Amino acid sequence: MNKNLKTNIVRFVAIILSLFISSCAFANAVKVSGSGSSIAEPAMLMWTKNYQRQTGNQVSYVATGSGAGVDNLEKGNRSFALTDMPYSQTILDEHHWVQFPMMVSMVDIVYNLPGITKPLTLNGPVIADMYLGKIVWWDNPAIKQLNPEVNLPHKKIVLMYRSTESGTTYAFSHYLSEVSDKWTSIHDGTLKLIDMPANSVGERLSSQLALSVKNVPYSIGYVSDRYAQNQHLAKAELVNHDGMTLSPSMLSAYAALVNIPESSQGMLTKVVNLPGTESWPILATTFMLVPEHTDNKATISSILKFCSWVLVSGNKETLNLGYIPVPHSFRVQIRELWQFSFPKVKLDYNTFF
Repeated sequence: MNKNLKTNIVRFVAIILSLFISSCAFANAVKVSGSGSSIAEPAMLMWTKNYQRQTGNQVSYVATGSGAGVDNLEKGNRSFALTDMPYSQTILDEHHWVQFPMMVSMVDIVYNLPGITKPLTLNGPVIADMYLGKIVWWDNPAIKQLNPEVNLPHKKIVLMYRSTESGTTYAFSHYLSEVSDKWTSIHDGTLKLIDMPANSVGERLSSQLALSVKNVPYSIGYVSDRYAQNQHLAKAELVNHDGMTLSPSMLSAYAALVNIPESSQGMLTKVVNLPGTESWPILATTFMLVPEHTDNKATISSILKFCSWVLVSGNKETLNLGYIPVPHSFRVQIRELWQFSFPKVKLDYNTFF
């Protein structure tokens, strides 16, 4: 037989065998699906794409908003949910869910003030008064006091907010409940959905809210930093817990996480108004919710393998998208939680963490 022909036949057989083996692996892979947090949508798009490319395992995700994602999990429509609203242990026990953090995001206060190029400075009480309808005009004395060098227009403030149950709204209202007694007295703490005053515009998803701020003059809103960057929105500088005025940055986000008091770490459930001169005051943690009890161990195993890939191998993608990876000390806590909650699921924890 011709030597070249023989070589080509051998190569052809090798290719066929490799394709067969790959097809078997894909056939045996468990496909899992989830929904929820719109903050996490850019990260999930990148994570799932790279995870499938590297492992051959498919994970699908739809950004519905945190509230709808949890509803889908409760109804059994999805394998998992991502939420930016942490649930109490009582609720987790009631639904037999396990909750753990996947990433942390900065939440920015974004605005559209035509002709204003100098960054606006705001603080928690002023933002609260805006969203309570007590500050209606951009040239209100309280805003002018924080921005003496800015020629603020006598224009009505257009308030942008999320019209569905939202984890971003939870982080935003959690922050306001920490810094404004007026907010707490009216809203009784943190909310997933805000009752808004007049001159407000509601949007279902973070991407829609960011686009509305971009298109509506004299508007203000709250979105994760990634959406603010995507639309090139103006971001307010905020006065933080220690009275320092800061711009949103990865440095200020990391500084906040470093300053989480040990007594209130709680798997990153409280990440707003943290102490520290360099700490950004509004962060949001995205949590994974997974059913604790299920007949399909393969599904749980597939979800946990994806999560462990994200928490370790996916850190580069997380950083590149402007999110903050879960710090190592918390990953250790997650490993212990998994070992306790899913004793029958066999994972190589030394590799994953």
